[in-house]
Amino acid sequence: MIRVIDYFFLFPSFLAAIRNAPGGTLYLTLNQAPSGVIRDILFIELARRYKYRVIAHLHGGCYDQVLASLPRWVRTRAIRALSHCEPIILLSNRLRTMLRTFPTLTERAVVVPNGLPFDPPPDRGPKTLSQGQPVKFLYLSHFTESKGWWEVLETIEILARSRPWSLHLTMCGKFFRTPGEERRFASLEEARQAFQDFRQRLSQQFGDRVQVTWHPMVQGQTKEQVLREAHFLLLPTRYPNEGQPLVLIEGLAFGCVLLGPDYRALGDMIRPGESGCLVPPDPAAMAASLISLIDRPEEYHRLSRGALSLFHREFSARRHLDAMVQILVGEDRTSDRTFP
Repeated sequence: MIRVIDYFFLFPSFLAAIRNAPGGTLYLTLNQAPSGVIRDILFIELARRYKYRVIAHLHGGCYDQVLASLPRWVRTRAIRALSHCEPIILLSNRLRTMLRTFPTLTERAVVVPNGLPFDPPPDRGPKTLSQGQPVKFLYLSHFTESKGWWEVLETIEILARSRPWSLHLTMCGKFFRTPGEERRFASLEEARQAFQDFRQRLSQQFGDRVQVTWHPMVQGQTKEQVLREAHFLLLPTRYPNEGQPLVLIEGLAFGCVLLGPDYRALGDMIRPGESGCLVPPDPAAMAASLISLIDRPEEYHRLSRGALSLFHREFSARRHLDAMVQILVGEDRTSDRTFP
């Protein structure tokens, strides 16, 4: 309801703006809630009435499911409105399947991968695993079940039982619930308590050899520090609205070796043999992949170097902005174009 009220007050300002400057360009980030889809329909149809070119940007990975959940008349109206967008920007070729049942939308899709929204420090380099030093892991996402935070804890426990390594896990994010997808815990309080109990159990079983640190939120220099220190970034996600997670691009920028499933656009960043391992969100499988890399520090170093190379080649802020500017000024309107 709060969003609906926001849209109600935003609408007159939007209408006044396009009336005062007809024939411009409207850049619209598509909403993936039913009320937001209706908002988008109204904005697109009004913009076209005033001769605007409409650019739609889709950041999630389940827009087909959103459309399928709508009443038929709303879905039809939405597809008709979107078919007039020029273009519809997707984050990855892997996400084109969202539009496969809507040919008029597929024809208008172009791909612009996400980019890091800041310039990383220049003194980064490939990471190494040193014998006798802690192996450091990072989880940097919300604490909702489908993001896989519980599986990360279980993976660390398996590693601790398998090898006498010193393991440091840093987990950053706030606890929240996604309606309809929570299975393990009945409430946020239960999830928080289970997390604390797990940390305590690891401490009791392994002492200082296994350390788990939690930050509800990290940003700025603190975020840079946890990325700089981590050897591995873990994201065993099955989040319904997952698209192309920015956190994986952040991991690449700091030379972290990535671990996650072949899900949505994760494979753009997690490239086997180049930047990480595509592994199902299963603790045993994740632990096996990690053991293989930790036992082979030369291979780990090669993947860390590959992660940095992949970031500079495809996911820097400059490459992302250059591609977006080309689209915004209308230099490229080819439907099958994928921007580097």
